Amino acid sequence: SVHLSPYHHLKNVYIRTDNPNLPAFYFDPLINPISLRGMTAKNIPLVSHEDVIFGPSDADDYDFELPEEVELFLADKSLENDLTAEGIALWWAPDPYNHRSGWM
Repeated sequence: SVHLSPYHHLKNVYIRTDNPNLPAFYFDPLINPISLRGMTAKNIPLVSHEDVIFGPSDADDYDFELPEEVELFLADKSLENDLTAEGIALWWAPDPYNHRSGWM
């Protein structure tokens, strides 16, 4: 039978942290800097994207508050445990270690 080979493989941009004390979901500002997408001139007034689409906002737009009886969904559950970072590293492990078949 004929099998087609993959046209390309997706790039793996996962970077494993060397420090075990960092949380599993860690944002590294050296690798992923937050920068301005475009530079604006100093004499142009700064207008937010929402104001361009929806029009200028009023003062009463910011007065909304949730009622006291509202509870966060899954607030009592933790986002990660001791094995989360190892699980993410196993997900991005090279072949054949990323398969969960149990066969070597």
